[in-house]
Amino acid sequence: MRSRTAEDLGGRCPRCYLLPCLCPEVPTLQPRLEVVVIRHFLEALKGTNSARWAMLALPNSQVHEYGLLDAPLKVNELVTPDTWVLFPMAEPTPAPAVPPRRVLMLDGSWTQARRMFQRIPSLRGLPKLSLPPPPMRPRLRSEHLESGMSTMEAIAAAYDFAGEPQVSTALIELYLKAVDRAQAIRGRRTVPGQS
Repeated sequence: MRSRTAEDLGGRCPRCYLLPCLCPEVPTLQPRLEVVVIRHFLEALKGTNSARWAMLALPNSQVHEYGLLDAPLKVNELVTPDTWVLFPMAEPTPAPAVPPRRVLMLDGSWTQARRMFQRIPSLRGLPKLSLPPPPMRPRLRSEHLESGMSTMEAIAAAYDFAGEPQVSTALIELYLKAVDRAQAIRGRRTVPGQS
């Protein structure tokens, strides 16, 4: 398991946690669907946290930390009419006649996400969005489930589900750039144009 990113970020950008900085390449997207990320507090300082990159492109999105003792999260306040929760089930959710207006995403390892779902009673009564397995893409973490994907990939797939494929495409393009840079930081790949 990788440790958290160093507090000084090792010279990385304080917004995207990448080197070279990804921020100039981040599009500004204005989708109809609102995404609210409930992020396990241990994810906040990880350089591999893909929700961070998605949030840079989605100004109408929100991130709320879960598990902070001094700031308990009031999830009930995040639930509005037409709110769904993304959570994997045996079968993908069929496309509804009316797509959700807001999707809550649980961001963390599979174990952390499952525990958050179990410990937040207000999530269990929401309609569930279960996604099909993603196509093969580069990943920064190993997946424990066949249908597993990064949070950013899940956000992109939620936009596909909600009928906003152009937003999904833009997020996946950004995700691939971010993964390439993160792998370069780890010494696995080189970023084009960098020596």
